[in-house]
Amino acid sequence: MIVLYSLLRGLDVHKYEMFGTGISFIGCLITVLDVNAKKVDPSQQNILLGDIIGFFGGVSSALYYTHNKKIVSQMPPLLAISIVMTFS
Repeated sequence: MIVLYSLLRGLDVHKYEMFGTGISFIGCLITVLDVNAKKVDPSQQNILLGDIIGFFGGVSSALYYTHNKKIVSQMPPLLAISIVMTFS
């Protein structure tokens, strides 16, 4: 999305960004158009648990990104990364 936005605005886009975007689109097409994919039995899905985990993962990521600068300025970066990797 960012690469597409940059291209539409006429901004410079690095060749590796274009390459990565192309790889991601090809991967999406392969995943979506896979004719051998099997349907999942709806009675054996635990969708609520996945939604809850996804929600808390999104909230914790948002909190981390908004408070990252303050956290790193108060402690050594290696310690901050260790704490984040332990609890994520």
